[in-house]
Amino acid sequence: MKVKIKNYRGFDILFSEENERFTYDIDLENLIEKQSFAACKKSIDDYIKKNQSFEPFFVRQRDNGSVIKIVGIRKDNRLVYESGKDKVALYDNHERDYIEYDESDDSIYSKCAALVSEIESINIKISGLKNSINRKTLAHLKSKYKN
Repeated sequence: MKVKIKNYRGFDILFSEENERFTYDIDLENLIEKQSFAACKKSIDDYIKKNQSFEPFFVRQRDNGSVIKIVGIRKDNRLVYESGKDKVALYDNHERDYIEYDESDDSIYSKCAALVSEIESINIKISGLKNSINRKTLAHLKSKYKN
C-alpha cells in the first residue's frame, strides 16, 4: 500500500509500505523510488532545476500531422510531452517520427487528408465492384474432387 506523504513542488511523494521506499511520478511511465524523503525532494529539485530553462515547444508527427507540446526533459534525457492532463515520455526511437512544428505546413497536411479521403472513397468503390462478382469459390470448386 502507498501512503501520500506530501505534495512537494507539484509532485505527490508517496511512501510504499511494501518496500519501505519513497516514490513520486515524473510522468505516467517514470516512477522514481528513493530510500529517503530527503532524497525524493532533492531529485524533484534537480528535475525542476534542469527544466527551469527548458522552453516548451511544439512538434508535428510526420505521418499523421498531429501536434504535441514538448514540456520538459527527464534525467534520462527523454523528452516529456503533454497528453491531456498527463505528462508522457517520448521514447528515443520515436524522435525521428516528429518534425519541427510550422503553421505553414497545415495546408500541406490538409491536402494530404483530402487525398487520403479520396483514396478511402476509391477503395470502397473497388471493394464494391469486386464484391459484385458472384462466382464459386475455390473451396466450392475443390469440393467436386473430394473422394
